[in-house]
Amino acid sequence: IDNINTIVRPEDSLIIPGDVVITRRGFEAFDRILCKNITIVMGNHCCERDGITFRDWVGRVKYLVSSRDISLKKEPAVITHIPIFFAEHDRWKYNIHGHTHEISLEDKRYLNVSCEVLGYKPITKQQLEEMIL
Repeated sequence: IDNINTIVRPEDSLIIPGDVVITRRGFEAFDRILCKNITIVMGNHCCERDGITFRDWVGRVKYLVSSRDISLKKEPAVITHIPIFFAEHDRWKYNIHGHTHEISLEDKRYLNVSCEVLGYKPITKQQLEEMIL
């Protein structure tokens, strides 16, 4: 949370690709994020325990989605929690994802932004675009 608050300004947009809060206790930390324009791309653990439901996110985030389309260097990209199977999706050139922790796929179309890969620090869109050079 300290890394987020140091890098992300309150007026910025913050997109988190899932597995943010696993238990209700996690909301104590999450609620300390100063940015209020937050999008959560739901992960497989986001509503896993303690009876957490989508209602628990109301007022905490701006958007709660299953995926988010963006553009990287004018190319279509999608942010998901789990990497998508590209043979079924010809709409995107890149897939920004979490879920795999420190394991990155050996395919330039996949950009692993798991906190373990990023040193638990959020990155900017510009830094994301530099990953695809």
